[in-house]
Amino acid sequence: GTRECGFCRNTACTVKQDLSTSNHGITVTSKLKWRKYNNVVLYDEAGKMIGKLQWGLKGIFLSGCVACQTPRALRRARTRGGPTQWTFSLKDGAVQIAVKGSVLYSQKLAGECAEKYGKVGRFAFNDMGCENTFSFVEKEMELGDKVVGNCAGTCDAGK
Repeated sequence: GTRECGFCRNTACTVKQDLSTSNHGITVTSKLKWRKYNNVVLYDEAGKMIGKLQWGLKGIFLSGCVACQTPRALRRARTRGGPTQWTFSLKDGAVQIAVKGSVLYSQKLAGECAEKYGKVGRFAFNDMGCENTFSFVEKEMELGDKVVGNCAGTCDAGK
């Protein structure tokens, strides 16, 4: 059957973007919750998984490199009762999450982490629900053939 909002390892289901040089990062509109995380799966250009950004009101995690509580300022910036537009970026080895243009979380990666996440060239979403969307930046992003914008960037196996 078709798992429209499932998780697909095929590079056709990823968005190609060099996150280490991107000025835009990835902008997502989703509901921020305590128990559920937003999941962005990060790959190198060839499609090999590097790690995952998982974050919500409770914590921020970047596989093997970051694990912390979500700062109060970032929790407060959410749109209560509705979706919040947030941006994740990895420019110059710094993990940043911004809301409404203000960077409310920033962590510079060092050593192995900086090296590993400096190679991110693709991303996809995992288990984020169809009501969530992301902003496509034409100059920086190349959509895989199977990426559908209304399904949080996940794969539509029916295509």
